[in-house]
Amino acid sequence: MKSKPKSRQNNIVIQELNNEILVYDLQKNRAFCLNQASALIWQACDGEKTISEIGQSVSQKLDSKVN
Repeated sequence: MKSKPKSRQNNIVIQELNNEILVYDLQKNRAFCLNQASALIWQACDGEKTISEIGQSVSQKLDSKVN
């Protein structure tokens, strides 16, 4: 069975800024600022794509190899 990660959508606040995403965790009262690559990976974690598919998708969007 291949892993198909899904980003958490509950108890968080999401703010998109240019090429970054700010994620605020309401349970832990912590904020996380995702750079462009991390933001693309987080957005691609929809529970449908495998890790390999996510890597390929992000590599295409960044025009750079992502491992």
